[in-house]
Amino acid sequence: MFELTLVDQLVVAFKGERAGRGPLTVGQLNTLQWLGNGSLFTSVEWVLDLPAGTTLDDVTESMAVLLARHESLRTLFHPDGTDDSGEPTQQVVDSGELRVDVYAVDPAGTGTAPAATAPAGTADPADGDGRAESDRLTAITQVLTDRLQEAPFRVDEQLPVRVGVAVRDGRPIIAVIACTHLAADCGSLVRLGEQFARLVRDPASRTVGPRGHQPLDQALRERTPQGRARLTATLGYWRRHLVDLPQCLYAAPVVADDGGGPLSGFLESPAIALALPLVAARTGTSRPMVLLAAYCALVARRTGNRELVFASVVNNRIGAHLHDYVGTLAQDSLVAVDAGTTSFDELIRRAGAASLIANRHGMFRQDELVETQRAAGRARGSFFQRDCAVNIMGLGGGGTVGGDARDAVAAVPHSRLRWWVPPSFRVMLMLRVIEIGGLPVLGLTTDDTLRVPADELATLLRAMEALVVAAAAGDVDLASTDTMAAVTPLRRGPEWLRVGPSWVEWPQAQQLVAEALGAHHGRVFALPAADGGASLVAYAIAGTGLDTPEQAHAACLAAVERHFMTVTPGYYVLCADSPDDSDDLAAWQGRPVVAAGDGRGTPSAQVPDGTR
Repeated sequence: MFELTLVDQLVVAFKGERAGRGPLTVGQLNTLQWLGNGSLFTSVEWVLDLPAGTTLDDVTESMAVLLARHESLRTLFHPDGTDDSGEPTQQVVDSGELRVDVYAVDPAGTGTAPAATAPAGTADPADGDGRAESDRLTAITQVLTDRLQEAPFRVDEQLPVRVGVAVRDGRPIIAVIACTHLAADCGSLVRLGEQFARLVRDPASRTVGPRGHQPLDQALRERTPQGRARLTATLGYWRRHLVDLPQCLYAAPVVADDGGGPLSGFLESPAIALALPLVAARTGTSRPMVLLAAYCALVARRTGNRELVFASVVNNRIGAHLHDYVGTLAQDSLVAVDAGTTSFDELIRRAGAASLIANRHGMFRQDELVETQRAAGRARGSFFQRDCAVNIMGLGGGGTVGGDARDAVAAVPHSRLRWWVPPSFRVMLMLRVIEIGGLPVLGLTTDDTLRVPADELATLLRAMEALVVAAAAGDVDLASTDTMAAVTPLRRGPEWLRVGPSWVEWPQAQQLVAEALGAHHGRVFALPAADGGASLVAYAIAGTGLDTPEQAHAACLAAVERHFMTVTPGYYVLCADSPDDSDDLAAWQGRPVVAAGDGRGTPSAQVPDGTR
């Protein structure tokens, strides 16, 4: 590991246009609820661009402009309020000082990058000194980022931003900015990075300029009738899609026995960097839309689902006033894409249209959305789990077109796959894309390598690269065996059932009912459904705490949150006693019934006919 030695703290004095106090924005309120007091002070980070010849003065002067320009960087947050109301508030200060930590790197460059442990069969070969230097810079960046995260942000008395610079022979080589989630999201850091790059290159541009839209302004706008109408429209959008959302979009069987756990794979691809702008320009879309479409193509082929609904972190920057806004805006939305086409160009257009619709419906109050999700879950018997997700917020729009499709093909051998074991994060498959030094980095994360092992992550990343590179030369037939052959459909055995829109793993359905209703001899049976799939029916003994189907359903709903691969029963039958063989459906059907129903309060609910 590199050892960085703190050698200086540079003072950046700033003077903004105004000070002020006001309520939090919806994004900030949601961040408080999302993070909670235990992890309130976690941060988001961004590596700043340092062109050759950059001095420490360039860094501090550019940061002074950004602090004056963006009020979120000079805001104190009071989660418990500052008056008797107890409402959270934000307090913008008009002037102050930021200290930039300067760390010296050992001048001999003898440090070595931390080794990335690749699962067997997935490591990529190194390719000489250039890659070794890249590893060294990556290691420096990681250590510098860790230093910025060592102490929690005291958001009620400290600025919500930190900057660290690593120098070699007195020259800056790496600079990282870290902000609390309350002050900025990933989209904001992209804009800060873009603005910093212009400022650090051109001293003449280091002016604050006219005051733009700020979080204090946004909080007031959200409280207007138009702002409240947007929040209401978002809840309606979620309700419509939650009706048909499967319990788990990426419902995969267990295929490994390595103990499971989380894993992330990251593909650094010069080929994608060359191909993406070509595809975006040819289709009249953007780089994020192209990558979303590629992800859709792979997920659809792998899972067999045509109608894809992803949880996605969306832009929310609707309107010119939010284009350069720095503050917490990004929130989840649902991106709904019909992947039923063999034309990749058409899929890009569909993904692009779906992204724009999702962007317009990505602003909400977290407490209201949670209740909307739970209401839909109670009716459907499943729980919105965000199992298959997308975050492409770290990538800009079109990019710079350079070279042609042949250059992208030639660059494929220079791609590199890295591995990281992240903290546990409840997701089956998540795509995250960031851009480092102009190079898009594709990341796929799973929390369950028993079902999505390392070789599958590697295959999907390489297939995304192959698809995008092929599309640089023209439209791609998604039925083509050459382009998509590596991605094979999931093989689900006879223990899998189709229940409505969801794939259900029969052992998990049994485990769910045993957990929820086991004290009442609960058993679940799969009966044929009218749509050709299955219906789940639970039988149990009525008794204390289990007098109604609604109580049975509530118990199963509480347990289903722990399971990706099942839904709750669609019907409950509570009997006076249990048969001698509680695994015999016919025996249960012969017992006296105390109460029966779907547990959802549907008056016309009828028990499905037939047996499994």
